[in-house]
Amino acid sequence: MNQAKRRYRAEKALFLERLKQAVKAGEPIPRYPKHKDHVLKAYGEECANCSSRENLEIHHKLNNGKQHRLLISKGRAGNDFYAALKRRGYPNREPYLLEVLCKKCHKVHTKLNGRRKDYGETQAGGGHSG
Repeated sequence: MNQAKRRYRAEKALFLERLKQAVKAGEPIPRYPKHKDHVLKAYGEECANCSSRENLEIHHKLNNGKQHRLLISKGRAGNDFYAALKRRGYPNREPYLLEVLCKKCHKVHTKLNGRRKDYGETQAGGGHSG
């Protein structure tokens, strides 16, 4: 069993234990973490640009998101993409490809640098602070 699968099973067991405790205590039922939650945790739970911890997204540093999704998740975005990243042993396998950005920084970066159609280097760009 690979490391990612072991980690997933351990996190699932921990979640089920918290769920049992919440039900016993009459507390609100916790939300089960989605693949995206696991990926964001692995890459760092804050924006690489402004350190925000809200509305986080995965950014393809080479602006090659479409090609990368085609390569690892048959072009599917969202949960399928995050699941594929987990299967591939994130972040150790391709740490140079992805980073965490908040929605605002991701939008600014895309606007400044555009979307690339190849794996070439991006132009220098900026973002917002704070």
